[in-house]
Amino acid sequence: MDEIINNSPLQPLGRDAQPETPQEVPQPAPDGGFSPVSGPQQPTQNGAFPPPYVQQPYGYYYPQPISQPQYAPRPQKKKPAFELDKRDLIYAACIAASALFGVVAGLWGGLRAGFGAAFLLNLILMSCYLAKNSKRPPLFGVLCGVLSAATAPVYALTTNGQVRFCSVLCGSALSVLWFWMLSGKTVPGGDLGAAAVGFDALTETLGGFPAVLRGIFTGKSTRMKRLYKALLGVLCAIPVLCAVVPLLIRSDAAFEGMVSSVIANVGTVIAQLIVTAILAPLCVSFAVTTRKKSEPQRHAYTGKGLDTVFLCAFLCVLSVVYIVYLFSQLAYFFNGFRGLLPEGYAFSYAEYARRGFFELCAVAAINMVLLFAAVLLSRKREGRLPIALRAAGTFIALFTLLLIGTAMAKLALYVQNYGMTVQRLNAGALMVFMAAVFAATLLRLFTPRVKVLQVAAIAAAVVLLTMGLGNINRIAAEYNYSAYVSGKLEVIDVKYLADLGAEGVPYLVRLLEDETQPEKLREQASSALYEQCINLYKNKFDVEKSYGYGYTFETPLTAKGSKPSQFNLPEKHARDAIEAYLKDHRDFLINEDMKYAENGWAHRQAEETP
Repeated sequence: MDEIINNSPLQPLGRDAQPETPQEVPQPAPDGGFSPVSGPQQPTQNGAFPPPYVQQPYGYYYPQPISQPQYAPRPQKKKPAFELDKRDLIYAACIAASALFGVVAGLWGGLRAGFGAAFLLNLILMSCYLAKNSKRPPLFGVLCGVLSAATAPVYALTTNGQVRFCSVLCGSALSVLWFWMLSGKTVPGGDLGAAAVGFDALTETLGGFPAVLRGIFTGKSTRMKRLYKALLGVLCAIPVLCAVVPLLIRSDAAFEGMVSSVIANVGTVIAQLIVTAILAPLCVSFAVTTRKKSEPQRHAYTGKGLDTVFLCAFLCVLSVVYIVYLFSQLAYFFNGFRGLLPEGYAFSYAEYARRGFFELCAVAAINMVLLFAAVLLSRKREGRLPIALRAAGTFIALFTLLLIGTAMAKLALYVQNYGMTVQRLNAGALMVFMAAVFAATLLRLFTPRVKVLQVAAIAAAVVLLTMGLGNINRIAAEYNYSAYVSGKLEVIDVKYLADLGAEGVPYLVRLLEDETQPEKLREQASSALYEQCINLYKNKFDVEKSYGYGYTFETPLTAKGSKPSQFNLPEKHARDAIEAYLKDHRDFLINEDMKYAENGWAHRQAEETP
């Protein structure tokens, strides 16, 4: 009995209940009738019964089929794609080619003349593609376009890496604003309108990237057939090239050298293609989406903003602290305007100017952030700020402008006594930029027509152009040399002239040619000029490394960066000054070779001596 219970597919009904014998269940016959089933159905390995039988306590039954309503298949969503005509494809190919030129000649050329030419070419191509005759861009857009184009010569006129890098960022941001307004779109109102344009351009470029690619590769059938045929022709030409290129290499030495150089630089070529494959589609996507897509819908800010009493109390507390600090440090701050140290001051001019300058810069930066945040977050009536908030903001703005003027006076005092450096010029440029932003913020307190971010963008571009086109490295070198020759500076830092790079070379040559200068100073200038020769020319001057003179009277100097894309005007002037000096001092490089080698040998012997 236990075996029967264990082998039965049915569960017992009670504790001692025995399963009933399963009834024969009719099953539909092939002809539509019923035929008896002999014996019960056996469960599968997992204990379930195969359909159409359903286990029940009293046996098995055949479930009736349930009729399901017929639903229409879900329609597949068609992926969006831009409809691109021949003009769009031609401009897309040109923009991609300019991106490749910018990568090869610009990024790999060291942000010099090649990058400026590629940037200007891309600016012209996109401007022609996005221009619409129906709408004229506003004045702010025209200024952005002109200033972005003006950054192109900066890369060939200075060797300062910081200025060139900042010019890339500033020029790119201004060009985006210019393209946006050139295509007929507008900059939204409000204090953050320019920032909103940048955000919209970024989201549309990334969001529309798949649609642009589908528009290029899934266009008209005729276009796609031509594209496939072209790709097939390129693939079929590869085996033929494998047979022809080796024959051409054996036939001509010049072609062999060119192919060898390409193979030697295959890693660089692959890296350039990878960077181009990232930048070129993004540039094309930005151009197509800016032209094809309509202006994005923006929702006006409906928040109430911060309470006026809270903001006024906050700004008044800061104003009281600033007033107390100002009265406690009157002599410390304002003697900077007269060039005098405070009475009883125990430190030097450097300590006085440095401490005062950085203190005032920090306070001005904090005030700029706080005041702009107060203008942005306050409650407004028809775009105007409350009178109490305008009064408190006006005091802080005027006070900060006074601090900026004091900081500039302290910086001038520092330069007057210790000379000019690039860092001091950068600090002065930052002060000018902050003064322009504070002046715009002060006007914004009284009229909503002033856009602080737009003024900040224009001011940043003007400051950078002044630093780049004026070449701050050359300004620092020229000021230090002129101040030293005129007697304003007692000493001149020859090492710093050399650190300025190519801009300092002409003044090193002048110090070396001036026989009235101390002999030690001329020796320092000679060593610094020799190091610049190593940096500017490919010749191996080091006797210890080359085991022989790297330069003789008949050996021509080979300049580094001789490609047109690597042209840089200060480096050209530096090489001209060096070669003009070598005409009258033909033994300069050989003598410096020997000195350099002797110093190297002496230094090595000193290290080997226990």
